[in-house]
Amino acid sequence: MWSSDIHTAPERFDGRRFLALRENTGASVYGFTASTKEHNVFGLGRFICPGRFFADTELKICLAHILLEYDFRLKEGYVSASTYSGVFPMVDPFAKVEIRRVYR
Repeated sequence: MWSSDIHTAPERFDGRRFLALRENTGASVYGFTASTKEHNVFGLGRFICPGRFFADTELKICLAHILLEYDFRLKEGYVSASTYSGVFPMVDPFAKVEIRRVYR
C-alpha cells in the first residue's frame, strides 16, 4: 500500500485514490470489498472474509447516519498533525473536534 509503483504519492492521504484507480483502469479490483495482493485487508483466496460485503454495507449506513444527523468540525484554531505508531502513520489521536446534533 506504500508502493510508488502502484500509487502516486503514497505517503500523502488521498480520499479519492481508489476512485481514481477504478476510473482510470476500469478495473473493479479497486473496490472496497475487493482483495488483491497489493491490498489484502480482507484476506486472499479461500481465506477471504465472507462478511466483507456485510461490513461494507454497515459502514455505509453508519456514515450516512453521521453525515445526516451531525455537524462536526475541528475546534477553532486547532491544527491537526499526523503521528506515528512505530512505522505506521495515524491520524492525530488528540484532535479537538466539535460535534453537534442537527435537529430537523
